[in-house]
Amino acid sequence: MRRRLHALPAVWLLLLLLLPAATWLLGARQPLLQNRPKTPFPPITSHSVRDGSTFAAIDGAILDRLPFRGTALDVRTRVALDVFHDSTNPSVAIGDDGWLYLKTELQACQSAATSPSADPADAYELLARAFSAAGYRTSVIMAGSKLFVHTRDAPQIDAVTSACVAKLERRAADRLAQTPGGFTIDDRLRDIEADGEPTFLRLDSHWNWRGRLVFASETLDRVRPGVVEQVGLHPGPEYDRPGDLAALLGVTRTERDHVLLVRRSPKPPLPRGSVVLVGDSQLINTLIAPGGPDGASIHDHVLAEQTLCTWADVAGGGCDDQLRNARTVVMEQVARDMVVLTTQCFRPLVIAAERLRGWRPIGWERLDDGTRPLDGALTIPASGLATVRFRLAQDRADVPRLLRVTVHRTVRQADGAPAPITAVQRPGGSFASPCMTPAQPSVGGALLVPLPAGARASELAVELRSAPGSRLGRPQQLVLDGAVHAAQR
Repeated sequence: MRRRLHALPAVWLLLLLLLPAATWLLGARQPLLQNRPKTPFPPITSHSVRDGSTFAAIDGAILDRLPFRGTALDVRTRVALDVFHDSTNPSVAIGDDGWLYLKTELQACQSAATSPSADPADAYELLARAFSAAGYRTSVIMAGSKLFVHTRDAPQIDAVTSACVAKLERRAADRLAQTPGGFTIDDRLRDIEADGEPTFLRLDSHWNWRGRLVFASETLDRVRPGVVEQVGLHPGPEYDRPGDLAALLGVTRTERDHVLLVRRSPKPPLPRGSVVLVGDSQLINTLIAPGGPDGASIHDHVLAEQTLCTWADVAGGGCDDQLRNARTVVMEQVARDMVVLTTQCFRPLVIAAERLRGWRPIGWERLDDGTRPLDGALTIPASGLATVRFRLAQDRADVPRLLRVTVHRTVRQADGAPAPITAVQRPGGSFASPCMTPAQPSVGGALLVPLPAGARASELAVELRSAPGSRLGRPQQLVLDGAVHAAQR
């Protein structure tokens, strides 16, 4: 009897090794796991067999292909999650009652590399005011983080970092609530949460039907006042929705949620291409995701033939023409990507500025060769660098201002292309200018230098670099005071 018991571990080990191998030989294959392609088999040569990494790669390739690996990972994750309440992914935190949260919602205060260089509240406000001033019907929103909206079941994660991020989010939301063209739904979501009704999904990073209904209602009525009542927006049937945070833990789990439906299309329909939606997954899950029995989305019924752009599209210039031709612009950005907004907002700002009128000339001065006033234009010197400061009659203002410097001449490079003129804020100032145009290669084009509300122009120094001989015109100022400064269309 003892001999049989001693043999059990060996039998168990043989089963673990031989059963998957035998199943693989019979034709069973393991599907893709962990959101990545399978490890390829390395080339086998007389040289590679002498390298230990070759055999490590072979082990990884075999492991990715053995049957039952997915089952083993699923069992491991379920034990960790359900028995020990432990996360198997460092990006996911487990709160009370199995609620899952994304730790990257704290990245804005975790390190210098992930922190925004400029105040996100300034960037949001600048976009909202600039597009409103340019005559667009404008809606700019920051979607608050699950950690700071559904707080009842949130885990305790680094109190100092959490407080820092919460302050940034609250500052941006409050600013948008007071800005022409801006809005926030965070307080409405918190009111719903205070009544005991969650607005986020338990296993997912996105809003549930309640949160989506608030966002969709507010957004659609800003596109066309009264359209929500006209189309009859309402929650539809329940369905099983897979959780994206559960998937990050390695398990497939669903929870009950409602689709959002409309009863009819708006009459008259919105003119084709008159609306541009710029956003991320919160906007897509609300307006673009399939809904009713016909699989159509809110976008299909209410915003048919309107443009959707991601922030990557905007940053790459893939949405420029659509923004130029639009009458209405909706911009949504989740709070955890605040740093993305501060680095990508220069592109849509350039488009909005094309419509702006009412620029007024201002003075400036050179700082790199001793402080001296400039007489109108500036020619880039032989060093390729000119550091400038702007001289405004009102050094500080309570609203944001845009400073524009137009390119009058560029110098051709060896390949025949014009040498771009780049602009970078010199380090050491008391504030960071958000959405500054990083480079301008075109004659007649402009570099935009924003001044946030409350910032002193005298504390902003800008380094301009280009090929010697490139020439810039006298700078101009436009105050984003809430008035429309748009050209006639």
